[in-house]
This record gives sequence, structure tokens and C-alpha cells, in this order.
Amino acid sequence: MQPEGPSRSWSITFPEPVSVEEVVKSMDKRRLGWLIRRHDRVRPAPSFSLFTSGLLLCGERTEIWVSGLNGSGMTCIADEEPVIRAGETVTDYPRRLRWLPDARTLSFFYLRALYLLPSETRRRTGVTRQASQ
Repeated sequence: MQPEGPSRSWSITFPEPVSVEEVVKSMDKRRLGWLIRRHDRVRPAPSFSLFTSGLLLCGERTEIWVSGLNGSGMTCIADEEPVIRAGETVTDYPRRLRWLPDARTLSFFYLRALYLLPSETRRRTGVTRQASQ
């Protein structure tokens, strides 16, 4: 198999320390999808109701970003951080990031479900509750 054209190399720097879990190229080979994890500390979650009092943000935030092939236009389109009770651990994170053939939609698995996320969306923030297994 021969390369389609000249190869290029770019260095892409994030503004803060992160773990890049996955990088995927869109089907039209014009954009990248990024699955990133930020490590923080466990801290109290915002209380929205009696049911959420006493919950903690787990300190592991997963973010989905899109960019051009060279890293230009880097945009976070979704982020999520599970909430736990003291002593619990997080057992699942978003994973298996893929572009759909339309080159505009990303998919990923999380909590035994398949999610579709338009890459043109505004940032969506989520907090999920998952108990340790």
C-alpha cells in the first residue's frame, strides 16, 4: 500500500496537562477527534437536590475535542465527570471514539450505551452517577 501523498508532522500542545486517551481521523481525512482525560482531585459535587447531597466529583474528567489535522481550531465539544459517594470508585469512562462516515458525527461507548455527538455542537457538560461494581 502506497502513501496517498507527502507525509507531514505536527506537534500539538494542550494548554494544561492532560492524558490523550484516543485520537481518530475523520473519514474525509480533514479533522481529528480527541478523547482526553484530565486528572484532578476528588471534591464535593454541586448540590442540585436532596438526592445529590453528599456526592463527590471523582476527579477524572473526560473531554471530547475536535480539531483540524494540524491541531487548528481545537474545540471541546463535550465533557463529563462522574459523581461518587465516599469510598466508591469509577468503573467506566467514555471510550472507543469513532467518526461516523458523514465526517460530522462522533460516536463513543459509555455506561453500556452507544452515544452519538455532532462535532459542530456547542460544549455539553455532563455529570453521571455510577456506583462501584
